[in-house]
Amino acid sequence: MRGEPSCPKCGGRVRAPGLFADAWQCSAHGQVHPMQPVVPPSVEALGVVVHRSQVPVWMPWPLPVGWLFTGVASAGDDRSGGRATVVACSGPGPLGGMGEMLLVAEELGVGLGARYAGIDGPDPGNLLNVDGPPTPRSTPLAAPPRSGTSGTHPRTGRSSRARHAASGSGRSCGPSSRGCCSTTSWC
Repeated sequence: MRGEPSCPKCGGRVRAPGLFADAWQCSAHGQVHPMQPVVPPSVEALGVVVHRSQVPVWMPWPLPVGWLFTGVASAGDDRSGGRATVVACSGPGPLGGMGEMLLVAEELGVGLGARYAGIDGPDPGNLLNVDGPPTPRSTPLAAPPRSGTSGTHPRTGRSSRARHAASGSGRSCGPSSRGCCSTTSWC
């Protein structure tokens, strides 16, 4: 049984395009990109989301010890493609118990990341305190850069350890899937 698309901002019901509207509509948020039902974790499901998506699908690789890929979903339809993606992983928490991680990539205004973060709009506003030092909530799961490396991407200079899963081999540094760093182990 397959679920119905929902609003990426509130999870409410959406109306499909029809005679009076040419886009998906939420009664609370107006025109939205519909959130498709979450699909069970598999290589095939990940491949479907990757190939129809217009934004990156982020997957940490290698996964930390004991962690599993637990689901994938996207917001968008067949006409517009995926405008937001979310990958779920779970495993042992760094402070004990279970840990969960959601990696969201979206176009501006979709609202999926804000929904999962528990905030009302795309801008955290006063909820984001930038006046003082950050308050750590847990220990980092990723290992620090290996000795002798800078920990930054050789082409872009970014220090992300997540990789884009656009190509079948998984060796891609961005949506272009050129695989500029296919010889490195962390890209």
